[in-house]
Amino acid sequence: MAKEFNLIDLEINPQIAHMLSEEVVKKYRVLPLKLENNILEVAMVNPDNLEAIDEIKLLTGCEIKPVSVADNQLQATIEKHFRIEETAKQDLIDMRLAGLKAVQQKGQKIIENLERAEDQPIIKLLNSTGSSMVTILLVWALSWLNIE
Repeated sequence: MAKEFNLIDLEINPQIAHMLSEEVVKKYRVLPLKLENNILEVAMVNPDNLEAIDEIKLLTGCEIKPVSVADNQLQATIEKHFRIEETAKQDLIDMRLAGLKAVQQKGQKIIENLERAEDQPIIKLLNSTGSSMVTILLVWALSWLNIE
């Protein structure tokens, strides 16, 4: 018989908690707690659920030590660990969007500078002589350095 366990103040390593997918955690109402010597201690509302134990063993390759926990404690702990993951994903998305916005703003500035450069006399001269775009861009880049 598995012992009754208190999850309230337990610090769980996120890597251990995420050994199982959120789908499996919620399906079987389980949460990995500790891994030692290839024995995975798993908090379970129903530690007698052999189907869950067998699937967890198959998914992790570990021997499973079920630990009985109160449903409300398990629910709170699952939400804590998987909500943090969602927050981290959203933070990553926000950072990527901010980076894309910065790139877009730089691209817009380059376009604006190219449009202004077309009005420069040297560019008009190069355009009229059929010079290559590389030459035009080189002259434009040099103009940024104030080299004429």
